Amino acid sequence: MSIQWDEVTHLNGGALLLRGDFQTYFSFNAFYPPMYDLLTTSFFSVGGVSVFAGRFVSVVFSVLSLYAVFEFTHRVYGQKTALLASIFLGIMPGYVWLSRMAMIETMLINGVAVRPANAADVPEITRIYNEGIRDRLATL
Repeated sequence: MSIQWDEVTHLNGGALLLRGDFQTYFSFNAFYPPMYDLLTTSFFSVGGVSVFAGRFVSVVFSVLSLYAVFEFTHRVYGQKTALLASIFLGIMPGYVWLSRMAMIETMLINGVAVRPANAADVPEITRIYNEGIRDRLATL
């Protein structure tokens, strides 16, 4: 797959940070939060500056998001529903497309999926999800 124009910003940002060219990085990449580019830099330092190493950051965050969805759903609804939820997320075309692109969206999805929750939150979260399901079914 060829490099998409959205990926260029993060791949160049990671390469600029790896070279230590902070002035150029901050003058051209100031509109994105730097965390994704810093992680891309660390993957570049291990695997070399390549499209594969840059895209691997997104793959890692996508797998972490799938795991977070599985764990959360397992705690709320059980193992069978958790497995289905993870499979459905994993086969969504948009998710698959984003998972193989060097873009910040997978890191943001992971940040939303890994919200700190404790056991006291489970009844309220279950109620909210069930209301959402009832609302969706009512619109059919």
